[in-house]
Amino acid sequence: MKTSINLTKTGYKYLKNQIDKLEGFNGNISKDSDIENLHKVRVAVRKSLGSILLLKPLLSKNLSNDLVDRFQSFLGELGKARDLDVHILFLTEYMDRLEKNNLKQGIKRFILRLNQKREKIDPHIQEVLLKFNKWLQKKDIAGIIKDQLKRNKTTEISLAKNISDKANRIVLYHSKVIFPENIEELHDLRKEIKHFRYTLDICIDRFDDMFS
Repeated sequence: MKTSINLTKTGYKYLKNQIDKLEGFNGNISKDSDIENLHKVRVAVRKSLGSILLLKPLLSKNLSNDLVDRFQSFLGELGKARDLDVHILFLTEYMDRLEKNNLKQGIKRFILRLNQKREKIDPHIQEVLLKFNKWLQKKDIAGIIKDQLKRNKTTEISLAKNISDKANRIVLYHSKVIFPENIEELHDLRKEIKHFRYTLDICIDRFDDMFS
């Protein structure tokens, strides 16, 4: 390691950076925009959630539960649009590779229905993003968390244990995902790995290059 890691300060700084990105986001996440815009918002939300889950032992139960619920709910709403964007992109690229015109026509009709569904939820997704950003700014979430971290005397051992527990949860899936029929377990494992990766991202610049 380059230096000893202060998980509390590092975690808060990382969270503040992600919240600033969300509050400052002025891109378009509508159906006709670059689909990476929506992806970037979701990544910032996931990283924020990872920071909150890391700092959870140092926050009040009411605050941590409220933050996790709100960020997960927002992520779920955005996920509906993201799933449609990904499906449309995949099917469009797949259709372009097909040689038989009759197959293309069937896929084209399916893509049309997906586009109609995506367009229908557009106003809702835009409204959800606007409300979430207003909530972040009005409540000064970063400020509230910073205040609680200052007043909490819990040692950083609890944060280190939090990271260790995330790693252990991944290991528990090994005996399940080796069977191809356990699709749900494989999906859950992917989510756990993402959560762990975002948690490590918080501290990654504190490690030397080889470990990173």
